[in-house]
Amino acid sequence: MNKWKTFLGGLLLAAIVLAGCGQQDAAAPPSNSQKGGVAGQDIDRTLAADDDGEVLVSNIAGSVLIHGWDKKEVRVTGELGKGTRELVFERNGSHVEIRVEIEKGKHRRVHGTDLEIWLPQNSEIKVITVSADIEVEGVHGDQRLQSVSGTVDTLIWENDLEVRSISGDVNVVGHGHAGMVTVNLVSGDADIENVSGEIEVQSVSGDLDLELVDIVVARVRSTTGDMELSGKLAKGARVDVESINGDAIIMLVGPVNAEIEIETFNGDIDNCFGPQAQRTSKYAPGRELKFTAGDGNGEIRIKTLNGDVTLCKK
Repeated sequence: MNKWKTFLGGLLLAAIVLAGCGQQDAAAPPSNSQKGGVAGQDIDRTLAADDDGEVLVSNIAGSVLIHGWDKKEVRVTGELGKGTRELVFERNGSHVEIRVEIEKGKHRRVHGTDLEIWLPQNSEIKVITVSADIEVEGVHGDQRLQSVSGTVDTLIWENDLEVRSISGDVNVVGHGHAGMVTVNLVSGDADIENVSGEIEVQSVSGDLDLELVDIVVARVRSTTGDMELSGKLAKGARVDVESINGDAIIMLVGPVNAEIEIETFNGDIDNCFGPQAQRTSKYAPGRELKFTAGDGNGEIRIKTLNGDVTLCKK
């Protein structure tokens, strides 16, 4: 039971860290800088940028829509919302920053600023919002997307992806390329599809739907919510699933070669292939299942506290 407390505590700590993210270290004076604008003013500005540079975007409220394109420049359009002071748009070497600054004062009320941004498709991006949706398409560089309250939608290629969200759904669509995908949620559902490689998902409250292509490593932790995980096991694949309150459905595609171990404290185990689960004790409701499928070169570990487990292949 202690390890469940440790797991939950770790997720809540991650939420606290996310809530305080977004502060940036002081930088050297930029070589290109555009500042200014007033609430209600239309924005349409452009800066030259490296083909594979870094772009940081921060916006308190509203939305951020990002497109990757084949030009070596960053363009930002939109309209500053009420309660904002100015838009900072500056370049320092290979770094470009787009930042919406708000008016100071404890009684300020900030209305949404909707930003639409075009940037070189190989850029690495970091987007930080508080109450704003994030949408990304056509970006082949690494992505780090953080939102306190807002939906995150992104298309990814061979790049790595990190998403942190406190209150909002996360939707990720890949193109079958291998990469590292990390998603941390406190309250919200996650829908991840057509992704290969290594994936790690942690959720405190919300359902998880993970439709993967080739699974190399999959680590999934959930406190409250159901999960579905599907995909083809790569040679030597590792799957590690833990759930405190919720059902887990694992659907494997193609041949299965793995050492499989499943354990529930209070829940049934339905295995569509191989042996059936046994009770852990005649005095307790828990069940367990251990067996080897194929040549056993991979590893599947599934554990639930309160929830059923279904393991099938197609």
